[in-house]
Amino acid sequence: MNREMKFRVWNPRLKQMSEPFTLQSLITAEVALLHKSHCDESLVWREYTGLKDKNSTEIYEGDIVREYRIGIGCGSLEKYEEIGKQVRRIAPVLWSDEELCFMVDDTRLGVLSGWGNLEVVSNIYEHPNLIPATDTTMGTRHSLVDKC
Repeated sequence: MNREMKFRVWNPRLKQMSEPFTLQSLITAEVALLHKSHCDESLVWREYTGLKDKNSTEIYEGDIVREYRIGIGCGSLEKYEEIGKQVRRIAPVLWSDEELCFMVDDTRLGVLSGWGNLEVVSNIYEHPNLIPATDTTMGTRHSLVDKC
């Protein structure tokens, strides 16, 4: 897999997310990270997963995605618009050391993105309230948010 290595940075003091950038642009000083705070140890780096949602929005670690149910009919997938955009879950994209990949709850992100039914709605830093309190991975999410 040949994917572009991109990052975003969350600045908890300014409560701002940077625009996406490559390491090359950082090295060549083409990117000013959140008001020249690129050496600040409190910054939280988020990696681009190499995948995009149904709207072609890049998916980054820490993004909150909405997954729509997709019905199966006559051996083919029905488009989510045809079933009223029924939301299956809203959950963050997190790295799993056990699975060695990005996950949405207990499912590999690559599997979910292949169905074309994911949509980035925000991220765990700017809108942690979007994560349902009943979700099974809430402890993991809070540990990421609390590091800010």
